[in-house]
Amino acid sequence: NKLHFYYLLDSMPKIEKYEYIKKNKNFSIERDNIEILPKIFTPNNYEKIFNKSYYFDFQTLIEFIQSMCEIARKEFVDNGLTKTFFLQKIVETSENNIFSNKKGININQIWKILSHFFVKIGSLNKTENSITCIDSLRQLVSKFLTNKQCNENKFQNELFKPFLQIINISKNNETKEYIYSCINTLVTSNIKNIKYGWVTVINIYKELYYITELN
Repeated sequence: NKLHFYYLLDSMPKIEKYEYIKKNKNFSIERDNIEILPKIFTPNNYEKIFNKSYYFDFQTLIEFIQSMCEIARKEFVDNGLTKTFFLQKIVETSENNIFSNKKGININQIWKILSHFFVKIGSLNKTENSITCIDSLRQLVSKFLTNKQCNENKFQNELFKPFLQIINISKNNETKEYIYSCINTLVTSNIKNIKYGWVTVINIYKELYYITELN
């Protein structure tokens, strides 16, 4: 994550780059890092880590996803960023491993970790942060719904639960309105694929209806 940050800084105009350096407590260290590291470690270098995650055993993959979720959480909560490098990587890594027909994958265990992360960030009061996270959740759920393995059991209900949990936790009406839009999109585009997920979908609409009535 830090390497990616240095790489972006290195591509900035010199004035902006050194404005950042001056504000940093470790002035000399940051200056050297920005000058040297992006030339040694390019995006192609560290992208290999994520691309090669397919070869991880399941326990290593679980720990890798947990670590990415923790770093992405810090990007949102501690640094207040609205778009994060690791949020994108969480989605990509999950897709590459879950939909690859790789043996020994426990989808429920992976989704439990992802679900907890999406609910945590999607419930933040800052609208930009929550909507960015929920949009990534929508993309991932849409991918799951087109996967046969996920449509043959009651796992579909679990897919929609993060949306319902965010609605119940969040106090942000814009976030709830965006969830309504996401659910409409997911239902409309995957109407033939949704089988076991209707219970949670109906509960989401019911909760949103109650909120509308109260307001």
